[in-house]
Amino acid sequence: MRKVCYKKERMQIDNKIEDLAKELLSLDVIEKADRLSQDISYGKKKKREGIEFLEKFVKPRPKRPMYYCHFELHHLPHYTRNIVRYLGDYIDLLERQALKKFLGDSYKERISPKSVRTQLQPFIPKNLFQQLEEYDKIFWTPGKHDFNVDEKNRRHRFTTREVIYDIFITYALADEIKTVADIEDSYKEEVIYYGDTPEKYFIEL
Repeated sequence: MRKVCYKKERMQIDNKIEDLAKELLSLDVIEKADRLSQDISYGKKKKREGIEFLEKFVKPRPKRPMYYCHFELHHLPHYTRNIVRYLGDYIDLLERQALKKFLGDSYKERISPKSVRTQLQPFIPKNLFQQLEEYDKIFWTPGKHDFNVDEKNRRHRFTTREVIYDIFITYALADEIKTVADIEDSYKEEVIYYGDTPEKYFIEL
């Protein structure tokens, strides 16, 4: 049986994740992430409400990988790694779509994620490239490969709070990639909107 996120650790967060969140998210969104983390970690009714919010926010398309990410939300606050892994897969998918748009017929399939980002670097802003590199270091790579957790410090690789931050960070980065590469957002009708301005998702506070 796989280990769950220890109750006392659910609100812990790595400093690097907080730093990346401050770069990408507004204070209101960070506060929302903190409230969701608390509600889902320790509430009963509020846990259900928090997960329902995330189910509206995290769209189950594209099916691979976001359908699977969407399903894993039900396992919060206990199981966390799969959500992180699938969110990272989504960013990788968008990076590949962006590179294909920039390179056209010169684009080659079946190249590594690192190669994709290296080739993407000349076409995107420097700060976005650095944010994607940091995202890979703190979320996706350890989500896929880091199974040797030092249990003297923590029982689980990712805490509930870190996962919820990851969700908002992922969608912020996704927006940036789509904007820079002018990728058509085929999922717009499913995004939570505010008024008549569907250019960006809106978080209902």
